[in-house]
Amino acid sequence: MKYPVGIVSLFLAFFLIFSCNTVDPLKDLPETEYQQAQDYRARIEKWQFAQYDQDDFDKGETAFQAGEANYKKDNLASKASFVEANDRYHEVIRRGIAARRKMSEDEIAPLKERAVSIKADKAAPEEFQQAGEAHEKAVTAANEENWEDANAAYTEAKQKYELAYATAKEKKDKADSRYTETNQEIENLKDLFGMPDTDQDNMAPDEEPKPEDEMLPDDNTGGEDEMLPDDNTGGEDEMLPDDNTGDELPPEDEMPPEDEEI
Repeated sequence: MKYPVGIVSLFLAFFLIFSCNTVDPLKDLPETEYQQAQDYRARIEKWQFAQYDQDDFDKGETAFQAGEANYKKDNLASKASFVEANDRYHEVIRRGIAARRKMSEDEIAPLKERAVSIKADKAAPEEFQQAGEAHEKAVTAANEENWEDANAAYTEAKQKYELAYATAKEKKDKADSRYTETNQEIENLKDLFGMPDTDQDNMAPDEEPKPEDEMLPDDNTGGEDEMLPDDNTGGEDEMLPDDNTGDELPPEDEMPPEDEEI
């Protein structure tokens, strides 16, 4: 059966018009933008970044809802909404990381300073070095806006600085205890054997004892071996007469015996 040419032409015209007005729901679907927006929202919620930029977050939410409303209906409009939402969300994440990073740095600074004050870099070098390495990883990750890794590294750095301090303090306390015990043992031995404290023990750390041959002579004598004559006698061997008699004492053999009465 043959159709008139006019009918066939009319049928083709209707087909072309209907095909041009039909929208393919899978064409230009903004899947990438939609997935990015969902990932951003999840990170913001996990780390509570919205509190650091509430305005951008609210605008991002409005755009995100518009993108979902047009998804598979008007994909070009949906894509534009998701792009706007992602820009807002990214700003929220950027500001949130900056705020949390400052908080972490403020927490690490006193921990590191305390470890350095007790010389943990020398007393606990392994723990101190691990803390520094973790801190560097945290800074790098934060610069890359990878707060998941940055937060983990900051936590590790704080723990390592605390461990370095504790290790160094333990070693210092043991050294102080041994020093005290040693001094006490020395004092006990001195008491046991009656050992007096020497002048050298009481000397200042930088003071050195003077040699014996450099000791100064006594001011009263003018020298250790030199003897001055008695001022009252004029000489060591000269005897003056008795002041009461004016006479010299008799020799011993001429003196009367002690038992003899005079």
